[in-house]
Amino acid sequence: MAAPAAAGEPHARYLARHAQRATGRRLLLDVNVWVARFDDAHVASLQANALIEIPGVTIATCPLVENGVIRVLNLPRYARSGALGL
Repeated sequence: MAAPAAAGEPHARYLARHAQRATGRRLLLDVNVWVARFDDAHVASLQANALIEIPGVTIATCPLVENGVIRVLNLPRYARSGALGL
């Protein structure tokens, strides 16, 4: 898993500011967030990991999002080394 962001970084400040609003709510994450969560090289990986690690946040998903994540991660051109083989 990626290292947590430093407190001074813009995305860390954003997450800290909005963490209280997200606490106790169920978040339906889209395909982009899940791809960032699974791929440590993704540009938004730190933000996706930090969002999911906020205490009290409940994550929701649906078959459409799950299928989208599998499709994106299995695209041969997604990774330099080819599809991830999920």
